[in-house]
Amino acid sequence: MSDSMDTVATVTMPAAGSSRGTASSAAPLTLVRLTARLTRARLAAREGEGLLYLASVLAHTVTTCAALSVAGGTWMLYSRGRHPERVPVWEAEAQNTGWDFDFAASQYVVLSLLACAMLVPAMVSLASSAAVLGARGRERRLAVLRLVGLSGGDVTRMSLLDALVQSVAGAVIGTIVYLVALPAWSALTVMGARITAGEMLLPLRLLAAVLMGVVAVGQASAWRGLRQIRISPLGVSRRANGPRARVWRVIVFLLTLFGAPWIISSVPLQYRAFAICAMIVAVIAVFDLAGSWFVQLLARGLALLRGPVMRWTARRIQAGPAATWHRVSAMGLLAFIGGFMSLMPLDSDTGTAAEAGSVEAFVYSMLWDFNKGAVITLAFGFVLTATSIFITQASGTIERAEQSRCLHRMGAPASYCLRVMWMEAYVPLLLAVVGGAGLGTLMSSSFLSGLPPASGVPVVLGVIVVGLILTALALRACHPLHHRLLGVKERHND
Repeated sequence: MSDSMDTVATVTMPAAGSSRGTASSAAPLTLVRLTARLTRARLAAREGEGLLYLASVLAHTVTTCAALSVAGGTWMLYSRGRHPERVPVWEAEAQNTGWDFDFAASQYVVLSLLACAMLVPAMVSLASSAAVLGARGRERRLAVLRLVGLSGGDVTRMSLLDALVQSVAGAVIGTIVYLVALPAWSALTVMGARITAGEMLLPLRLLAAVLMGVVAVGQASAWRGLRQIRISPLGVSRRANGPRARVWRVIVFLLTLFGAPWIISSVPLQYRAFAICAMIVAVIAVFDLAGSWFVQLLARGLALLRGPVMRWTARRIQAGPAATWHRVSAMGLLAFIGGFMSLMPLDSDTGTAAEAGSVEAFVYSMLWDFNKGAVITLAFGFVLTATSIFITQASGTIERAEQSRCLHRMGAPASYCLRVMWMEAYVPLLLAVVGGAGLGTLMSSSFLSGLPPASGVPVVLGVIVVGLILTALALRACHPLHHRLLGVKERHND
């Protein structure tokens, strides 16, 4: 940290004597050099900020790869619907059974858009998590940069440039992974024909649009985070709890939830599929908005329990309900996907379908394709959730390092902070998975009422169990980082 501060002083001290109203901004090249040197100092820091930097790049990599793969699958289904000659066997079966090929192919596109609608919030959440990693350490650096003479605009541009480098690096690596994995899709059969790498390859314009979207989300998230921590030169001395979640969040959530069916029914039939996708995204967004209020309510209940672990857990949650919910919201999104899929016919018997008549066999072949898409959606959701849980838990461990060190020096054993960390993660997590699964099941019963009935209890339970295991692994992976941070010795004014 001292090396980076010497760098700041060397580059920007001439501006420190300028008056507040006439201070000129630093040259762009100077900001680029200063950002690069501060990044090197951040990677060399012992407090785990190098890990957070690499985790941010990993998050953008996973987000880019998932976005390109899902968009490539949607493009493949759309192209096959426009070019029936690519699936001649499936087209012939559709004609023999009296099905309209265009209508059947459009169902594939609609369900792929539903998959995108359910995964997009998870991707945005992961990209947002990557953009605000290490907010506490960045707050200190921003305050010091302001003290040595940089203007607020210079600090903002430096931070956005740092976030841009991370998102671009993740986008490049994610694109490479997406291109390398294209041949693996040939193991799947959809519409009676194997998927080829060329079909999953997005056109250049769509590829560029997805990449620009990923980078734009990273920049918007970084800018939003900077609005919360871009403070005065003396802002480093401010340490206040996060704002309380207001009840208007729940009101917006309830209005959206109960108004969604009415809005969808009022949309013309030809646009209803897009309305369903838009409302799913809206419901997920307001669920994420109201989550912090429910977590805050849960913390008040925990405060009534006995025991220092439970009470300290309640105090931590109440100090930042939005941050606490943000750490478990990815699991809530995954539970929503599992709940939404719970009423889909995932237990279809393909052997029975083959022995049935031609119409039934064709319908069951479509359902089997839908099952594959549902499993792929759930798999991408698990990857996004696992990455999000790991980086948010690691970030929380690093941001609470000073508090953990103070408790440790006061005589609290290291296991005490670890027990609080586990309780702080798992209590809101149970709220997120129960709420997400219930909300997803409710939405599924409204939108998929025309499909054959199915028992989705194993799907929901499987999602919850795997999510709890992922969270346990992420927390266990943070144990070495927690013990290492306890051994860091620094003066408070450093």
